[in-house]
Amino acid sequence: MLKVVGLGPGDPDLLTIKGYKAIMSADYIIYPESSLNIAYNIIKKLGPPGRIIPMRLEMNGQDINNNIELIKRLSERNTVYAVEGDPMLYSTFKELYNININYEIIPGISSINAAAASLKLFLGTGSDIINIIPGINDYKKLKGLIDNSDTSIILKPRMCLEALKNLLASGNYNYYIIENISSENERILKSIDDIDKYMTVVVIKRYI
Repeated sequence: MLKVVGLGPGDPDLLTIKGYKAIMSADYIIYPESSLNIAYNIIKKLGPPGRIIPMRLEMNGQDINNNIELIKRLSERNTVYAVEGDPMLYSTFKELYNININYEIIPGISSINAAAASLKLFLGTGSDIINIIPGINDYKKLKGLIDNSDTSIILKPRMCLEALKNLLASGNYNYYIIENISSENERILKSIDDIDKYMTVVVIKRYI
């Protein structure tokens, strides 16, 4: 059976017990290969006895079909597909979501949860509205989303730096920036101008 495991934001200690057990008992551990190698680095630190197999992220139609066939074949054994963060929140598992096999989802701690913990910041209380926004470099659209939420979480903020700078220059928002969440290189930034990492999260509170 295939188990899709969320590895968490980067620190192996934040992997759930259920996820850890699944990885350590797997015959095969498949992970999405990327330039940052976050998933692989977490798996490597765990030291599982199973065979570790990378899967390309940038796939054409034939690659996707080949990968699906590989997963179908390996799912007859005890196999894990491991992704950073949580499998059901902006993860690479979306490419394989509709495969016609039985699988189990084992959730993981997302970068959003880990960011809030590091910042010691409540994302929402009571009836607060929380918005998760992937990098949208459209000032009007971004402002509309943020102004209609109590808390907005911006993922991939490098993709919308210009719109973010213009929006936050108004002084109508509290904002918090954190990069390399839960890693040894985690850093809380003071300015939008300091953002240069892909793995950065910006949390915006509508009211001061």
